[in-house]
This record gives sequence, structure tokens and C-alpha cells, in this order.
Amino acid sequence: MKLVCHCTHGNNSELLGADCWIFNPEVPRSDPIWDAFYAHTSIETLKFSVYKPGNLTHIPTEIIHHLPNLKDFSVQYAEVPEIGSYTLSNRSHLTRVEFKNCSMYALRRHAFVHLPALVEINLKFNEIMDIDRHAFSNLPNLERLLLGYNNITSLHDEVFIHLGKLTELYLQYNLIAILSREVFKGLGNLNVLDLSGNHITFVGDTVFAELWSLEELYLDSNRIEKISERAFDGLNNLKLLKLSHNHLVSLEKGVFTVVPALKSLYLNDNKLETLTYNNFLPIWDNLLGVDSVLGISDNRFVCDCRLMWIYDLKNRTTNHELARSLKEVDCMLYDRNSVPEEIFSNTVKEKNDRNGDYYDDAGYDNQGDTFAFEQRDIDVGRKVQVLDFGAENLPCPEELSDPTEVPLSRESIGMVDLGLHSSAASWTLLAASLISLQTVMVAMLC
Repeated sequence: MKLVCHCTHGNNSELLGADCWIFNPEVPRSDPIWDAFYAHTSIETLKFSVYKPGNLTHIPTEIIHHLPNLKDFSVQYAEVPEIGSYTLSNRSHLTRVEFKNCSMYALRRHAFVHLPALVEINLKFNEIMDIDRHAFSNLPNLERLLLGYNNITSLHDEVFIHLGKLTELYLQYNLIAILSREVFKGLGNLNVLDLSGNHITFVGDTVFAELWSLEELYLDSNRIEKISERAFDGLNNLKLLKLSHNHLVSLEKGVFTVVPALKSLYLNDNKLETLTYNNFLPIWDNLLGVDSVLGISDNRFVCDCRLMWIYDLKNRTTNHELARSLKEVDCMLYDRNSVPEEIFSNTVKEKNDRNGDYYDDAGYDNQGDTFAFEQRDIDVGRKVQVLDFGAENLPCPEELSDPTEVPLSRESIGMVDLGLHSSAASWTLLAASLISLQTVMVAMLC
């Protein structure tokens, strides 16, 4: 048998669907077996799966043109090197096409064109390297484009510009290293963008500025070392951001200022040496909600008072799962003299496997936003759960210039930007200054 199909019939016994397996080695275009489909013009769903590699080396497009009611067309495990120009075109009823595990490496000019009802294209698990700038044309209703698990290294500027109704774009697990704002031009209705598992090292200014409807952005499992402070400009509706499993050492203070709707943030498994309240100030109220998510575990936090916000978030969040996860956040403690002996002696000594420089308490690095420790014996540092300290026991070197605590009230938030310390001495000094100012004003009025 060359081909075996399991068929689905409608109420009037007409053939509506066919799920077919190709068993014979190489069924050419001229094989009369394809003619068997022409008599079943009622078919709406047609799927071909290939039993062995090489059994199908072309896309049987002739069938598509003889089936006027075909809506869903799928080919799996064929060996099709490319989708050529006008291979899929001018079919008014076609709503979904799928070519998975077909070893294709290229999409030529107008590969998908004049398909007014098309809603989804699935090209996952191929070897696609080259996508012509005009591969997708006149697809006015396309909503989902799946290009994950291919070999894409770069994308042409404006390659998606004709996909104005696209809501989901999946580019995960390719070889993309550089992001350009021009690539995403025309995607004003996009809700989901998945770029996880690529080779991205840097996210620059306004890369996603065209994506004003975006709600979910996946950048996890890349090689990101730095994110520009304006990287997420324009993402006013972003609710979920995944940055886990990257190489981030620090975050710009204002990086989340432009994402006021963000409530699910994943930063776990990076190389972050600290996170401060200033980092989260723009989205602080969101993190208190019952549906909030904040993943910060498996980093390289240094135990000091810049992590004091964790205590407040743990006590104030209404999400019990988030509160539980904060209990598992670790930091590295280097100076046993800065905390009570019982805290240090009860911690589990753990080898410090950091690849970068170690820093000491000789100074604060304002550019890197990290408090630096000199290189020292790896056995000195011990991993401690932050919440095991008690807020009053977190070391707080004088060199730290960032506010370390949550302001006492929302009216005091503006004081954060003044660079004031949130220590008791700082607040006392501020109160004394206000009293002095009030005395002067009263004297002037008298």
C-alpha cells in the first residue's frame, strides 16, 4: 500500500476529513494515487504523515487546488527543502497550514500569499534559515505564526509588516542573536512574542516600541548580559516578562518604569548580585496582587540591606505562593562579623562558583549597581536564606548609596529619587530639617 487514510464522514456520508500515512518510498507528483482525492470535494481537513524519510519530497499542492472546501492542511515528516513562490496561494477557504519536521530550510518570496481566511501557519521543527522579506503577503487574517525550533539566525527588517492582525509570534529556540526594532514593524496587534532559547546577548533601546498591544514577552534561556533602561519602551500593556536563565549581573534602575501593567516577572537563574526597591518601584503595587509572580531565586545575591524590600513584599503580598517562594531566596554572606554569630554558624557552607570578579567592601560600584567584594577564599562565603536574617540583621555597609528600605508611606516615594539613605539616621536628619524649616517660616510670618 502506498497510502492509507483514516476518514471522517459527515451526517450525509460526505467525506469531511482524511488522516493519511504514506508508506511507499517516494510517491511522485505524477502518481495516480493523488487523483483519488479529487472526487471528494467536501474534504475540510487533510493531514499527511510520512512513515519513512524520503517517502514524500514535495508538497502535494495539486490536491489543495482541487478541494475548494479545504480549511486545514498538514504535512509531517516529509523531506521538503523549501516552500517556493506561490506554493500556497489563492485559496479562499484555507484557515490553517502546518509543515512540521519537514527538513525545509527556506521560505521563498510569496510562499504564502492571497490566503484571505488563513489564521495559523505552523512551521515548527524544521531547519529554516532563510525567510524572504516578502514570504508572507496579503494574509489579512493571520493570527498565529509558529517558527520555533528552526535555524533562523536573523530576520529581514519589516518581514512581518503585512501581518497586521497577528496576535501570536513564536520564534523560540532558533539562533537569533540581534534584535532590531524594524523586524517587528507592523505588529501593533501582537499579544504574545516568544524569543526564548535564542542567542540574544543585549536588548537595546526601543526594540519593542512598535508592539504596543504586547502582553507576554518571553526572553528566557538566552545569553542576555545587559538590558537597556529603555528596552521596554512602548510596552504599556505588558503583563508577563520572562528573563530567567540568562547572564544578567545587574538591572538598570528604571528598566520597569515603562511597563506599568507588569505583574508576572521571572528573573530566576541569572547572575544578579542585588535587586533594590528602586528596581521594583514602578510595579510595586502589582506585585502585591493575588495573581502576581516574581521569580528571583538562583541568583548571586550579596547579603546586604539592599534586599530589605523582600521582607516587606513577603508580608504584604496577597499571593501565598509568592510569599512562599520568597522564603527560598538565597544570598551569599562573606563577613561573619557583620551579623550575629548564630546566623553565620547555622548556614550551610557552599562553594562559590562565580566566574566573574569578587568584590570587597572597599567601595560601591555606581555604574554596575553592585556592591563589590574583593577576590577571596571561596570557603569564606556561605549561602543564607535572606529571610533567615531578620531585617535588622542584614549587613548595611555605609558605602551603599541606594535606598534600601520601602518608604514609610506613598507620600515619601518621591524621596527615593533624592538618593537619601533609608537608615534611621537619614530619616531623623530629614525630620530635623523639616522642623527647622517650619520654625523659620513661623518666624517670618510673625
